[in-house]
Amino acid sequence: MAGFKCQRCAGCCYGRGGIWLNRAGRRQAAGHLGMTVGEFTDSCLTWESGLWSVGVGAAGRCLLLSGSRCLIQPVKPLMCRVWPFFDGPLHDEATFREARAACPGLALLDWADFKRSAPLKKPPRSFRIFLLGQRG
Repeated sequence: MAGFKCQRCAGCCYGRGGIWLNRAGRRQAAGHLGMTVGEFTDSCLTWESGLWSVGVGAAGRCLLLSGSRCLIQPVKPLMCRVWPFFDGPLHDEATFREARAACPGLALLDWADFKRSAPLKKPPRSFRIFLLGQRG
């Protein structure tokens, strides 16, 4: 069976999950949008638990989403790049089933196939802690 293939439905771009950005991530996103880091920070981010987090708008929709298109796709945050290969779904079948119910790209995969197709052998247990360790 084939591995995960994103269907670009943007379902993972809804909800409050804390899409964290370190200094480099803020610089990249701002530059991609043609903004200064200050403009980007003021209009799109909130300070939360020691890092900047992408804000959410109506119905928990990521502020960097336009229709079903990510406005910073080429420079999107690490968490977004590795979705759905997070620690929880890779190590707990019930968590994988929850993700599969919400993500059409996972609909045809069983847990074993999903784990085999993971691009990261060991994702960070916490993206927030991982990024805090990279602050410079």
